[in-house]
Amino acid sequence: MDNIPAAVPLVNRDKEALLLRAKGLFQAVDIPKRDLEKSRRTERTVVAVKSGEQGWPVWRIRKCEVRIMRKKLLITGFEPFGKDTVNSSWEAVSRLEDRIGDYELTKLLLPTVFGKAAERVLAEAETLCPDVILCIGQAGGRSAVMPEMVAINLRNASIEDNAGNKPQDEPVVPGGDVAYFASVPVRRIAEALKANEIPGAVSYSAGAYVCNDLFYTLRHHYEGTETRVGFIHVPLLPEQAGEQKPGMSLENIVRALRAAAEAI
Repeated sequence: MDNIPAAVPLVNRDKEALLLRAKGLFQAVDIPKRDLEKSRRTERTVVAVKSGEQGWPVWRIRKCEVRIMRKKLLITGFEPFGKDTVNSSWEAVSRLEDRIGDYELTKLLLPTVFGKAAERVLAEAETLCPDVILCIGQAGGRSAVMPEMVAINLRNASIEDNAGNKPQDEPVVPGGDVAYFASVPVRRIAEALKANEIPGAVSYSAGAYVCNDLFYTLRHHYEGTETRVGFIHVPLLPEQAGEQKPGMSLENIVRALRAAAEAI
């Protein structure tokens, strides 16, 4: 096993990028797509071949640990605020599976506080390095699940947040751009909701409360990077809405978020 290079590609037909750890000998390889159906960690014999015009030796490494590198989705919900004792966003997020489609989910509960919510997400993302950050918030008065198209650089609260802040006509980021569009496929998410017979529509205003504050801060931070950011507003739960406001069952909100994750 002399002079083995740090990274050698495996020869196969259907290639998917994986990470192979074999006592530090190999850093990155490809592996047949059929192995994606197996467990995330497995012991197997792997043959690595480096080919060239004059041919190269074949190295066999036994009992290698193979980790399937799936995409990472950081999905967040908010704690209750105002007079509510629950928040439909977190009630739904917390009930999602740990894996949906191509994504492994990390679920994060956020404080309903200007600035602090975004700080919590950025701290988690620094370690996680997610491919997508999808934030969920509740919106009283809405009867449909609504992916947000745009975040604006404005804080304007009609009620205090959970730390007693009530900013009026302040920028989220002083000197920042006026607005950012979502970097997830908003229209495709809305179409996926309708395909699953869930009331859904694109929204063009995320408000100016903590939801928008979080959305704008993250889009500003990740502008020009490969990390995509989106925000979805969900209706209140029936027990929150009462008789006078529209609401949606927890089951349907969970279904909606699952469909959204699959559509990203």
